[in-house]
Amino acid sequence: MKQAKEHTVGGLTQTLYNRESMVGIDAPEKFDAIQPKAHILIIDNEIRPREDLACFYTSIGYTVEIAESGEEGLNRVNNKKIDVVILYRDLMSYGGREVLRELERDHPEVSVIMTGYMPTDYYDQDLQYGNYDYMAKPFQAEIIHNKTRNALNKSYVFAESTSLSNALKDTEGDFGLLLSKTPAMHQIFETMRMASPTNMSVVLEGEAGTGKALIARAIHYQSSRRSGPFVAVNCAAYPDALLETELFGCEDGDYFKEELKRPGKIKLADKGTLFLDEIESMAPFVQSKFLRALEDWNSLHLGDQQSLDSDVRVITASNVPLQQLIAQGKMRADLYYRINVVPIHVLPLRERAGDIPLLIDDFLRWHPIAIQKHIGGVSPETIARLIQYRWPGNIRELQNVLEKAVVLARDSIIDNIDLPATIRVN
Repeated sequence: MKQAKEHTVGGLTQTLYNRESMVGIDAPEKFDAIQPKAHILIIDNEIRPREDLACFYTSIGYTVEIAESGEEGLNRVNNKKIDVVILYRDLMSYGGREVLRELERDHPEVSVIMTGYMPTDYYDQDLQYGNYDYMAKPFQAEIIHNKTRNALNKSYVFAESTSLSNALKDTEGDFGLLLSKTPAMHQIFETMRMASPTNMSVVLEGEAGTGKALIARAIHYQSSRRSGPFVAVNCAAYPDALLETELFGCEDGDYFKEELKRPGKIKLADKGTLFLDEIESMAPFVQSKFLRALEDWNSLHLGDQQSLDSDVRVITASNVPLQQLIAQGKMRADLYYRINVVPIHVLPLRERAGDIPLLIDDFLRWHPIAIQKHIGGVSPETIARLIQYRWPGNIRELQNVLEKAVVLARDSIIDNIDLPATIRVN
């Protein structure tokens, strides 16, 4: 293979773009294993670069489409299964922006790699949000490999999370909130996927309103226990003694004479999943009894000698880091080590702000009032304000804000959304 020449463009030094330097590179085994028939769409009005790039992708086993304009590219995306779009940045004034907007709205599973002759930081404003990456012209084979591999990974992970969300919509809950383009959220989805088929205990830590209950239910419905019950208990909703009764049940006797004999939530979760939300509110004496149940599922009912004899998987959630509770003496260390088998830290919405347009779109697609009023979206200016907002109430607050906006909307596009007056972003 001929030695490629070096060339400096826009402050970047890269291997000069030529057919021989790229085609001669063997595709890494891991890259080919991702999906040999991945579908790449190249939208570029420069003939030689798009043809050479198409030749490169074809030589390593990918299916390639070529479009010379944004309009032609949109037509290809709308009529064929596309995994990655390679979009020339200079087409922004000739249909490129429409491509990005429509992909964001209608094809969020498609990854976009923008190209151009300037360094990456020159286009930071365009790349700040959304499922975008960038590679500068002239290209280098290794960079194309790496950028395309990452783009495909994003596309496939998003497609899997979309499939899961749509499937879970038929069960209960708004699982569209599990959709994300944020790499850190994709790591959470991968941990969920690996942990779900097991019986291991899972601990979900994160701020209030981040969707921990949704993740717990998703893990249950992806597991072999999906046909069993999913029993949720909010530990903060009960005084200490009543939480003990709620978990372990109560026999008709001296302990609670007004209570009829009834099983606790642990018994009701047999062959299924027990989800304990806000476990930081569980009193020490209840923790002790629950730890005993975890160790042998042979704990006693309240006021009786009958054992629980339950087959239960436990998922817990806390708004406060459990290590902090241990340091404060509010949680038993032995209980922590027993339940903290698979820890998952759930991101606050401000750390996944790029997902807000996607979450809004999914909310409007499924909300009955939005459907009735034919509300199709939110204006770009309003979305920009929502992205800048800090969202102290996280996804729960976003839902409430959108509910109000949908009810008050007069047009098919929402162009104004009120944020809390005391903490509104200017």
